[in-house]
Amino acid sequence: MSDTSTSAQGVTRPPVLVDRIRCSGHGICAQTLPGAVTLDEWGYPILAAQPRGESPGPRDIDLAIDLCPARALSR
Repeated sequence: MSDTSTSAQGVTRPPVLVDRIRCSGHGICAQTLPGAVTLDEWGYPILAAQPRGESPGPRDIDLAIDLCPARALSR
């Protein structure tokens, strides 16, 4: 199941959004969504344009949002 969406312009939106101002680099999103999120050298998330392997399901996304200590994730 893919939880990404495509806009009218054909741009694929990742299944989760990151508020870069709120994010404090804990990295829990990358642990919870390993195919969709990687971390940069400082521990901040990089969202994959196309998730590697199976796309994260809605439960995985909700879990990542709930576990983010900075409350920096949303749909």
